[in-house]
Amino acid sequence: MGEALTNRPPGLYRLKGFVLTYDGPYEVHVVGAYVEARRTAAARTTLAGLGPADRVTREDIEAWWSALTRTATG
Repeated sequence: MGEALTNRPPGLYRLKGFVLTYDGPYEVHVVGAYVEARRTAAARTTLAGLGPADRVTREDIEAWWSALTRTATG
């Protein structure tokens, strides 16, 4: 998951929330080059992402996340 968070769309500067993985739930905190993911208790994936509108679109984020979740679920 760390590599996927590091290789997010350009312009997606901040990402925060909870991600359920096959390995259990994680709390995610990303700001610029800083990426942290630690185990936590969470019932579902919930994320908020921020970035300048002229550098990242909702479609960019959704395409990245869809590709990531397809890879994770195989």
